[in-house]
Amino acid sequence: MLMPQEVSLFVLRDSLIRFDGRLSQLAGYRFGVVRAVSYGAVFDAAARQGGIRIAETAASGEQNMEKLLARRFDILISNRLGARDIIRRQHAEALVRELKPPVEQIPSYIAFARKPELAGMRDRFDAALETMKRDGSYGRLVSPAAP
Repeated sequence: MLMPQEVSLFVLRDSLIRFDGRLSQLAGYRFGVVRAVSYGAVFDAAARQGGIRIAETAASGEQNMEKLLARRFDILISNRLGARDIIRRQHAEALVRELKPPVEQIPSYIAFARKPELAGMRDRFDAALETMKRDGSYGRLVSPAAP
């Protein structure tokens, strides 16, 4: 596994919304999503079954964040690291906060085709990743400072 992706919820800093890990407690709020993106089995099932209300669908994460900032919906769901990067690039650190805990953690993998000529690349990648985990650089990359 390369890294776990945390699917997290984001709200405006002044929002009174709280989250204890149960999506059912958020049934009365409006969610914003990005078109054709899966947010993991937990959220996708809640949306499909009508347990939560999708109020806005955006074409991109950036557009979705802009809609949250414009108060077009109450809760943005996103891959945590992707949302944090968008928040940083849009200079919205003082305007948005992440709800805890994450909705779900989804393992991420990098796959290499089973072609013999790729074996060396795969082995070098695995070795570099292991070195980065040991020296702490991997942790710094996947756990940047919170917004």
